[in-house]
Amino acid sequence: MSDPARDPRKREQDGKAIRDRMADRSYALDRDWRYTEFNTQAEEQLRALGKDPAAMIGKVLWDEFPNPPNEKLLREAMRERRPATHQHYYEPLREWVENRIYPADDGGITIFQRYVTEPKRLEEQLSRTAAYLAHAEALSHTGSWVWNPTTGELFWSAEHFRIFGLDPESVKPTYDLALAGIHPDDRPLLEDTFAKAVAERRPYGFDCRVVRPDGEIRRIRSLARPVLSASGELTEYVGTIIDMTERVRADEALSRSRQELAHVTRVMSLGALTASIGHDLSQFVVAIETNGSACLRWLSREQPNLEEAVAALRRIMRDAGLVADVIGNIRAFLQKTAGPKTALNLAHVIREARLLVEAEAARHHVVVEE
Repeated sequence: MSDPARDPRKREQDGKAIRDRMADRSYALDRDWRYTEFNTQAEEQLRALGKDPAAMIGKVLWDEFPNPPNEKLLREAMRERRPATHQHYYEPLREWVENRIYPADDGGITIFQRYVTEPKRLEEQLSRTAAYLAHAEALSHTGSWVWNPTTGELFWSAEHFRIFGLDPESVKPTYDLALAGIHPDDRPLLEDTFAKAVAERRPYGFDCRVVRPDGEIRRIRSLARPVLSASGELTEYVGTIIDMTERVRADEALSRSRQELAHVTRVMSLGALTASIGHDLSQFVVAIETNGSACLRWLSREQPNLEEAVAALRRIMRDAGLVADVIGNIRAFLQKTAGPKTALNLAHVIREARLLVEAEAARHHVVVEE
């Protein structure tokens, strides 16, 4: 009695039964490229292509399927007797297929085929998503990073490397590398903020400066949040850095422009007040001349009236002081820098303002009452 384990026909039947239970499609070809066997799944696929599986046994592959996309790999696997894997889109089925090719004991090959359309679509979707994210980061000047507190492993996006002025092909991101790129004056703040956030497992944010290898300084805003496991363990920190340099420069330029505009406005306003100020100053000069003449008259009498002369001199000194105040205020008005802060008597300010506008008010028949 023959041993069933050594019976070639029995082994072949058992092998066929195993292949029929596989999800993959199985095709067997001899060394002359003739089909010798199909499993059940392969037969179903052939019928979907309009082929009769039973009639194809003994047929040559190239006669049934001229110019297949994986022909080169099939011939190499047959000739070199080595396994190979190949993926391609098969238009008649509208499916992505993966062929795993193995040399067979009879000198031929066996092909195991599976559909990989869904994984391929997911792969393409992930690839597109990654590309969209990279474009969005480049447009918004926002880099992303992920840090693993257990392993210390750090991931940077392409835009993160660009902001730091580093080549992703030549350096590997580490905490020390990131710290070395921060301006020396800002490093203590970064280290302290990061350490406290990790210890307390909380989000954080801070602004600092990055010094690129070429010496250029970029201003960034760093934001991050922790990722916790179901048990509350810290697994990752996910963060972004936003290149704020151009925005900061624009804000600084806007601030300078506002200061210049304010100065120009002040100068233009001064031009509108010049006529009124000139008129008021001339009034002070007339008052000084009048009081000076009066002082001389009081002194030139046979019996000089010293009391009246002193009063006239005091009026002269008062008017001279008012002139000096007006001139000093005009100088301060023309300066870009803020003048010194001093205590003011509002009553005096109102009286001075009244002197400046009284002549103009009179010309428009406006009465100023105390």
